Amino acid sequence: MQSKKPDILSRTDLELFLQKFYAEARENEIIGEKFIGMDLDQHIVVIVDFWDSVIFGSNKYHGDPFGKHLGLTLNQEHFATWLSLFKTTLTNNYEGKNTDEIILRAETIARVFQHKLKLY
Repeated sequence: MQSKKPDILSRTDLELFLQKFYAEARENEIIGEKFIGMDLDQHIVVIVDFWDSVIFGSNKYHGDPFGKHLGLTLNQEHFATWLSLFKTTLTNNYEGKNTDEIILRAETIARVFQHKLKLY
């Protein structure tokens, strides 16, 4: 019998998930180059604040997520790869209400960013 995977229930869970995701993203042949020169430790703190605010209402993130991505010359393939890798990393390790909510929010964020960048 398969054991049930845990849900994302805390900031610590978010941090563990995002560390796994960014470790894989950095190695990805399509989006990995976008992380060259980035202080990933600092980025993870910021992105954990972002998801902590989105999912748990912590209000720790006070930034401009769209503005941070403007200079990265992103295209539809980057977004599709990011979203696929994000969802795969998440669902390989977690399941439940918050996990489902993170997926919904990530899909929405990707669509909004692509729309704002006029990639459709």
